[in-house]
Amino acid sequence: MYVACRNLFRFSENGTDSYVRLYFLPDQSWIHRKRTQVKKKTVDPLFNHKFEFDVTLQEAQTRKLDIAVKNGKMFHSRESKDIGMVLLDLSQLDIAKGITEWYELTLPGLKKFN
Repeated sequence: MYVACRNLFRFSENGTDSYVRLYFLPDQSWIHRKRTQVKKKTVDPLFNHKFEFDVTLQEAQTRKLDIAVKNGKMFHSRESKDIGMVLLDLSQLDIAKGITEWYELTLPGLKKFN
């Protein structure tokens, strides 16, 4: 899996210092957590990072991938702020073939309007 973002929220006039965090659900342990390095001062980061999970194809098709894009630099706080997230149900995707797709990020609790 390769990760890129475009048109992220600008946290300063220089852009955003962002990174991506993944959980291979249902496991939320540190073992199943992956993250990219921070890309500084951009709203269109290309992380160029490959993620691999050591499971069978059958097991992967029963899981979900929780992907969150976070701001890596918060003024007055040590916490990272969520820019947005997407939850991919791998049973609905042809992961054996592979996919290239853009997904819209949302925040938990936000209603989506058509």
